Amino acid sequence: PRKGYSTTWWEYAAGALCLAIPGFKVLLLAPDQKTVENCLGIMDTFHNRMHPMALRPKGVWDKEHRGWLHWRGYRAWTKKKIEEQGIESLKMEHIVEGQESMIVTGVASTFIMGRSWSPDLVILTEFGNPGWTPALMASIREACGRWGVIVEEGTAMGMGTLHYQTYFDIKNEVIPGVSIFYPQWWVDENQLPLGSDQRLKLDRQGVSGYTDEEMALRDTMKNDRIPEEELEPRIAWRRATIAKETSLNYGDSIRGKAIFLQEHPENDQSCWYNVERAAFSPEDVQFILNRCAEPQE
Repeated sequence: PRKGYSTTWWEYAAGALCLAIPGFKVLLLAPDQKTVENCLGIMDTFHNRMHPMALRPKGVWDKEHRGWLHWRGYRAWTKKKIEEQGIESLKMEHIVEGQESMIVTGVASTFIMGRSWSPDLVILTEFGNPGWTPALMASIREACGRWGVIVEEGTAMGMGTLHYQTYFDIKNEVIPGVSIFYPQWWVDENQLPLGSDQRLKLDRQGVSGYTDEEMALRDTMKNDRIPEEELEPRIAWRRATIAKETSLNYGDSIRGKAIFLQEHPENDQSCWYNVERAAFSPEDVQFILNRCAEPQE
């Protein structure tokens, strides 16, 4: 969902692994150059906010090449000496050759995966967007090897995509892996307190007249251990957000609701629903999904 910060979390994990393990290699691909630059900015922030002592004994962040450079002889460098000399002065003299960690980035549509390089971690961000091809994915899986980890994350952008196929192949145990669905109520910000001017006017002092769909959603959130006091603020946020999406789509409530469920998913079925190619109303589909019983073993 929006503001779930999945990409940020995985980037920080990649940075920590590169810092802690000499020679650790990360491949980060995105569907466009703008997203690549945003990702690199996140990694720069990760480095800039670290205290110099937290970098010892491992290395220096090479901003130009986007990688951690590891040095030897760190025990001789005290905190005082580092502060006097400056961390950058250590970079060239104490590098352990062949042990540089690295984060390689690229745009999915133009990236060519060579056969001579095996990344330890691959992060494919915004995997639901166009640009990902079966040929690219096959080459990445081959290059990653037995012990490598591939993370494919992004917003659901409709059925018939590699994202959709891979997610359900993993969920249905057709291929190995772990499928993780991130519902919108796991995001702390997705709620509006009583009296908030961001609420719909009728809901300012409290939501009343819950629909059947909203009652079912309250039950789902309660079963997912969302505190009772958060349920009403989250329904209020949901109503206001759907209203905004509807307004942006010229008052088309069906389209507004479908876009909301794509950007702020509530189950791993309706989030893939593409209103442009739909044969049934998204509201009817959602109503049925909310009432589906859990499969019996």
